[in-house]
Amino acid sequence: MRRLDGFVHGLSERGIKIAVATTDDRSPTLATLAGLGLASFVDALVCADDGVPVKPAPEMAWEVCRAVGVEPRETVVVGDTVADLLMGQAAGVGRVVGVLTGVSSAGDLTPLADVVMASVGKLMDVIP
Repeated sequence: MRRLDGFVHGLSERGIKIAVATTDDRSPTLATLAGLGLASFVDALVCADDGVPVKPAPEMAWEVCRAVGVEPRETVVVGDTVADLLMGQAAGVGRVVGVLTGVSSAGDLTPLADVVMASVGKLMDVIP
């Protein structure tokens, strides 16, 4: 956990806005972020029960972009599912990054991503 906290803190120190778009409901998502000690690093959050069309529709990405004042083309979507990456593509984000920390395989994510990585640990290497 300390490693993730440091990574997220590093993004925040660089002025990179952090947003979460999840198909989970808001209450358990807030509890999870708080439990992991990450809630204070999240600049925007959109959840399945917020009334926004869910992934793979683009609206969740657009909503977090609006919330943090960033254009989609200036945004990197990082996801571990096909739906995450399809959302990023549909939203017209600048970069779509697949991570192999979830249930999807490289074979599933590679055709949809600009880059696929084992984890978010190397994310700074692909953020312009």
